[in-house]
Amino acid sequence: MAEQNGDKKTYEISLGDFLVAKIDADSLVWNPKTSTMWVRIFEGVDETTFNGKKYLWNHGKKVFCGGKRIPFVFEDNVREGAFILFYFYTGSWKNPHKKFLALFRVANVGESSVELVNEVNGKKYNVDVENLVLVKDLNDCNWTELKNEVLNAGYSVSSKYEMTNVASYIVLKQILSEQSDSSSSDLTSEEEESVQEEDVDECVDVFAKFKGGVRPVFKDLEEEKEREKEFEEMTGIPVTKEGWEEYKEKKKEMQERIEKQTMPSNLQKVKIICFDLPSEYRGSQTSFDYKNRHAVIKFSEKVDITKVRTLRRQFYRLLNQFAWRSMVGWILMRDADLSKLDDVITMLNNEFGERRVIYLVEAYLPKDTVVEWLEYYIAEVKAKAEELENKMNEKADDQKALRRLKSEWKKTMELIKRLYDEMKYLKSPSN
Repeated sequence: MAEQNGDKKTYEISLGDFLVAKIDADSLVWNPKTSTMWVRIFEGVDETTFNGKKYLWNHGKKVFCGGKRIPFVFEDNVREGAFILFYFYTGSWKNPHKKFLALFRVANVGESSVELVNEVNGKKYNVDVENLVLVKDLNDCNWTELKNEVLNAGYSVSSKYEMTNVASYIVLKQILSEQSDSSSSDLTSEEEESVQEEDVDECVDVFAKFKGGVRPVFKDLEEEKEREKEFEEMTGIPVTKEGWEEYKEKKKEMQERIEKQTMPSNLQKVKIICFDLPSEYRGSQTSFDYKNRHAVIKFSEKVDITKVRTLRRQFYRLLNQFAWRSMVGWILMRDADLSKLDDVITMLNNEFGERRVIYLVEAYLPKDTVVEWLEYYIAEVKAKAEELENKMNEKADDQKALRRLKSEWKKTMELIKRLYDEMKYLKSPSN
């Protein structure tokens, strides 16, 4: 949706609730006196005109982070779905040591670490983030081609605000793409009527005694037997425990068939894992040692920090086994089993005295976009496998380290195979 206001037009993003977004680059600082870090928050994109030229800007605030005595950390409440442009520089004014430029999107994904390319030497460095998903590493792309794309679209690029203009164009493309996908998913009344009413079977009450529900009230036993007999003749399914399992399977197949009839073919049904893990920092107090320039954290005595950190690592390790990270969160694989994750959540709840649960949210997303996200994720996992192979070569003489690396490499290769199976399913014409 675009809002016109004089010479300024605003393209709005569909935003959700507020989340804590965080980027921690303090450990990467080489010289705090000659380091710079800022973020621009995109709650939309502004299109303005100056001297007959059109420019694109972020609709939101700019935040400067870090300083001589302040950690280079961005942490703020930002609405889910917003974009964040992150810039970081450290070194001397003449000789840079590290430079990062990346575009993130706010999503409820918890804490993680992303690899960003250092513009100075091309090496990758880990940057800790929270509730942020990497959309584009702007140092790991052809910047000239990006600028030319902006110019070819009819927009100008300011030499002073080049990074903002180009990033705004990327965000604008995403906004327009999402609006297009949303409008194409609206069904007409004729399409809705194409679903046959007889496909929706509501005769489940005869199975109530097997599925643990409340049994229907009949006048007498003869009427109950008559209802069961009618059901068996109509469906061909016996009213037994085995029949109930068969009925559930047929019901599932029927629902999937109805979904395929009612949903546009360009949409893919996915299950997104939503969770909110408590952190060991819950209840902690932070102060700053200005003399030595570092933060002092006093953890809560009620929390076993080591246990919480172990459980959080275990949670993400399990999550990586049967889900893959997309730009809207973790998407569940088809053969996933969430029981182990539930066990970890239960232990965290016991530690904090809280009750948190994992939500599975079913959503329909553009199939091409889901495939593209999965391709990106597979590339990340393959890069991790290559990194493990290099480490194995380096640690060839250290048998203990080599065994650990081989075990991790084997699990990574198994994950790659499962991800390719997911890709094959998504690209299948019958899906």
